[in-house]
Amino acid sequence: MRTLFTLLAALSAICTAALVICPEGEIKKYVKLCCALCAAAAFVSFLPGSVTASDPGFTEFAVEDISAEAAQMVIERTLGGIEEAVYSAAEQKYGITRSDLTVKAVADSSDLQNIKLVSVNCELKGLKNAVMMKSLQNYVSDRFACECKVEFTE
Repeated sequence: MRTLFTLLAALSAICTAALVICPEGEIKKYVKLCCALCAAAAFVSFLPGSVTASDPGFTEFAVEDISAEAAQMVIERTLGGIEEAVYSAAEQKYGITRSDLTVKAVADSSDLQNIKLVSVNCELKGLKNAVMMKSLQNYVSDRFACECKVEFTE
C-alpha cells in the first residue's frame, strides 16, 4: 500500500509540473487526459491478479549459443556445393557421368574465422574416363584454387 501512495505522489508531482508548463488551450486537455490515463494505469496495476512488470507471467527461456553448429552447417553445405559443381563440370566439360565419378571436398575448419578449402578428391571409374584424369585434375585445381587428387579405379 505504501508503494501505491508513493507512486501516486510521484505521478501527481509530475502531472502538476506538466500542467504548469503546458500553455493554455487545446493541448492542455490532452495533457490532462494523459495524466488521467497514467493514474488509472497506476491504480489498475495494484489490483489483485494484475500483471506487474516484475512478474509478467511468462515462462523463462534460455538462449543457447549455436554459432559453432551453424558455422559447421554452412561449411558442410558449401562443401556439398563444391562437390556438386565438380560433378556438373565433369559431366558438361568431359562427358563423365555421375555414376563414374565420386567427389569429396575437404576443408580445414579448425579456425572458424579462417576456413580453407584444402583439397578435392575425385575417384574416377571406367577405362574410357582414364584419359580425362589429368585434365579434370587441372581444371578442378584451377577453378577452386586448391589441391585436386584424381584416382582411377576399375
